[in-house]
Amino acid sequence: MADDVLERICADKRDWIAARKAETSQADIDAAARAADAPRGFADALHTAHSDGRHALIAEIKKASPSKGLIRAARTAAEIRRAQHLGLPLDDGAELDFGRAMDRMRAARARIAREDSVQRYREEFGVDVFLGEGSFAGADAVCVRRGDDVYRLRFEKAVIATGARAAVPPIPGLAEAGFRTNETIFDNKVLPDPLII
Repeated sequence: MADDVLERICADKRDWIAARKAETSQADIDAAARAADAPRGFADALHTAHSDGRHALIAEIKKASPSKGLIRAARTAAEIRRAQHLGLPLDDGAELDFGRAMDRMRAARARIAREDSVQRYREEFGVDVFLGEGSFAGADAVCVRRGDDVYRLRFEKAVIATGARAAVPPIPGLAEAGFRTNETIFDNKVLPDPLII
């Protein structure tokens, strides 16, 4: 049954990619990328907003996910395993200590959490922080909903820096086959079996 589920997932993904490619030509994507403003980091945007004097941050708090640390550890272990092919006479390969790599990743998340704390934005940058879900309420306004409370904020310019959240596709059999998202994969303490991404 797992093979059938996997085949359906792969077929659905191939169809989805083909449909997306048909919607917009590569030339249009290239032209839009060339015409776009240069990207600017979130910290730079905060510093700029601080110097302009009026700014607010709408935040939906979630865990930071520095997955690059895990990818780096895995890539380094793979390079060490290939060392003899690269001319390095290492007899033993390298095995990833997944528990230690996860501990390192969790420590990095803790550091990032301090850097991205509401308290820091309020005290260091003077930002009014509204915790909740934001939605546009017009060309110059946004509503922030937290529980039963709704705040309406007006603006001249808005930056949308949403990050990402996994959407679980409605694929028959996916729940039974088991899956992980970018939010749940980092809870592992033991290296999982090979995964399809």
